[in-house]
Amino acid sequence: YFDLKHDVFPYRIYYTSRINYAKSLNIVDVDHAWSKIPVRHETVIVEGPIKDSVRYKHENVGKPGISQDARLKRYTWQYHYAPPFAMEINAWNRDLKAPSIQVVPLNFKFGETGSFNTWESLGNWVFRLNKNKDKLTPEECRRIDGYLSNAKDDRQKAEILYRYLQDFTRYINVSIKLGGLQTYPASYVCDNKYGDCKALTNYLQAMLKHAGIKSYYTLVEAGTRIPEFDAAFPSQAFNHVILTLPLERDTLFLECTDKNIPFGYLGTFTQGRKALLVDENESRIIQTPALQPEDVLCTRAITVRPEKAVIDLSETQRGYRYELYNYLSKEVAKDEVNAIIRGYIFSNKAELMDYTFITNDRDKAEIGLRAQFKAENIYREYGKNLILPPFPFEVKKFEEPQARTTGIQLDYPEFFRDTITYEIPDKQILNIPEKTTIETSFGKYEHYFERKDDALVCHKYLLLYAGQYPRIQYDDFFQFISTVRNNETKNIHLEIH
Repeated sequence: YFDLKHDVFPYRIYYTSRINYAKSLNIVDVDHAWSKIPVRHETVIVEGPIKDSVRYKHENVGKPGISQDARLKRYTWQYHYAPPFAMEINAWNRDLKAPSIQVVPLNFKFGETGSFNTWESLGNWVFRLNKNKDKLTPEECRRIDGYLSNAKDDRQKAEILYRYLQDFTRYINVSIKLGGLQTYPASYVCDNKYGDCKALTNYLQAMLKHAGIKSYYTLVEAGTRIPEFDAAFPSQAFNHVILTLPLERDTLFLECTDKNIPFGYLGTFTQGRKALLVDENESRIIQTPALQPEDVLCTRAITVRPEKAVIDLSETQRGYRYELYNYLSKEVAKDEVNAIIRGYIFSNKAELMDYTFITNDRDKAEIGLRAQFKAENIYREYGKNLILPPFPFEVKKFEEPQARTTGIQLDYPEFFRDTITYEIPDKQILNIPEKTTIETSFGKYEHYFERKDDALVCHKYLLLYAGQYPRIQYDDFFQFISTVRNNETKNIHLEIH
């Protein structure tokens, strides 16, 4: 904290700091991709004994100056960076033009000796780091045998053990000393019933091994965005562990830290990215499966009842919204959920009266929501014209093309389908709006109406494809999104009799 007592500006604050690491796998890991702080001048210097080789890579930075004397070799990078004033929506990582430098030792000792020479050598180091940590307690072995006594095949056995993991353990982060990379023993989880992603994954792997089922400890970079992955630069590029389970007809990927998701479900946090499968001397880079449109389809059925001043809502959510609602329904206090539901659905249009989550089947990656809202004066009538409110899809408001500098990165598809029934008793509808259909390389949109008894029914869907689109395509993408937004937010005008 600085007490700024003088009225002479600007202040310039100069400080130095030193951090000593007894052991580290990364010598330098600098990445300004998501930083909002400008760098006027930065110098990165790496020096070490000539006998100790390093590997490095850099982007948006000039080549390092390299010098050496009889004992030391020195690498020096210099750069500056002025980040964009505001981060662009769904910016493509590689278009950010931000400086990054990564330096790793070719050979290291961190718990065990290892090497960044290849992904295979790195995986072998992880294997040896965790070797012999798969021993279960005798009590746990007897318990597992009891659970599996009537199982018919390996898939059923694996699902039973996964449910056992979910029901009787909990996640807690452990990153003390080697704990950030080395797992706690399976017996530790047996006794304590908790662990971090490494410990819980290792524990499930140990249970499967006891049942005679082979599985693989797998490292992945988890997060809301899929990171750029450099297959030519082996490094500690991961922050999470999952379990890969090859079965006779399928390969499943098991997230071991979530108590609520279906067996074999990989969500938006780990889908569609590179991972390191650890297999002693045959470790290799694999691809986790990507979410498909049907995996993220979110549907709504809305009925507007103006005579009762009520809006009824029925939703089925998948993909990211399934993960959000699943978390809200099980892990968040009801008062907080109430506030989120009020603001998230029909914001400023209606008052939330009641809601309930529908979570009957843990084996499906979907969750339902039933809700009722109070809304006065839902329709507006002017002579022979009736104006109905829209219930738009949530479509992001992207930057105008002249303000955009990067391409688009959509890490998973987004798919929405609505059926909205507007009850219009005692009135004859003379015309309905024309159908709108748009199909592009970025996605599809359809919006049309039909008369049904004393009601007008609106049908619409929006599908955005996952993909990476260069800046040269942004104008077309923006045109598509803007057309959808405009169509979604405009009122519905009817001529009535």
